Amino acid sequence: MSLRSQLAITMALLALGVSATMGVLSYNATRNEAISAIDSFLERRFGPFDASDGTDRADSSSPIRGDGDAGPLDETDGARERPPFTAGDSVVNVYDVDGSLVVTSDPDVALPLPELDGVDAVFRTVSVDGERYRLRAQSAPDGTTLVNARALAESDATLAAVRDRLIVIGIVVTLLAAVLGWFAAVRLARPLGRLSDAARRVAATGELDADL
Repeated sequence: MSLRSQLAITMALLALGVSATMGVLSYNATRNEAISAIDSFLERRFGPFDASDGTDRADSSSPIRGDGDAGPLDETDGARERPPFTAGDSVVNVYDVDGSLVVTSDPDVALPLPELDGVDAVFRTVSVDGERYRLRAQSAPDGTTLVNARALAESDATLAAVRDRLIVIGIVVTLLAAVLGWFAAVRLARPLGRLSDAARRVAATGELDADL
């Protein structure tokens, strides 16, 4: 393999390594930022059920208790009146102390009930019927468990677009590095070629005044 080819390949591999490393770091940073934003959104939605608000959630009239029969939240359904933290941009399930589903904002999405393991709230990324959700579960003062989740389809699509752009940028940078490496090798090979020719002339004639 010629010197030009070796240098071009070396430059391309170095550029590929740097691009891949920076791409992975950028992608992970973007993903973590997106997940953090969704976690903050879910946490804000649980604000009304903070135990520090002094509200007695054990009252049977609480809209999160329902009547013991799981069903959709409905603004006209008395005990199932839509709580203030629900909206169309998230899914909410409320589980009773025995783990049974009390009410839900979307009967078509069966959110899992994660173990809290002695903590007040947990975050999980789960898959429901092939669709990914970011989920937050929190214990309410009345013993129920509130599970709120937001679909990750939008953020996943954004991350996929970021990933594709990073791949394209990596390929372009690698090709540019290979081209630059080739031209650098050409410029480097010229004086080396003249030096090699002069060495051959000295060896053949014994004259030490050969031009370089």
